Amino acid sequence: MTGEIAKEDYQNRKAEIAQEVEKLENQLTFLKQLSADRMQTNRTLELAKKAAGENVTNRELVEMLIDKVYVFPNKHVEIRWKVQDFATDI
Repeated sequence: MTGEIAKEDYQNRKAEIAQEVEKLENQLTFLKQLSADRMQTNRTLELAKKAAGENVTNRELVEMLIDKVYVFPNKHVEIRWKVQDFATDI
């Protein structure tokens, strides 16, 4: 035996490995997103604890949580939070 494999066996094995690599890459992407979400949640909790645990003024609270406020001519208001998904978790 020379250590060679048939072309068909090679192609089948290569396809199996490619599928496994894709599966692992998808899992890695998911875990990275999960980690980023966890870090963001921890940041949100830290800000909430700081705000709740201290005597902060409304202005200080606003400065901690809000990045920008957009006011449009039709009285439409949009808030860009410093903390991702802050308003949706309330």
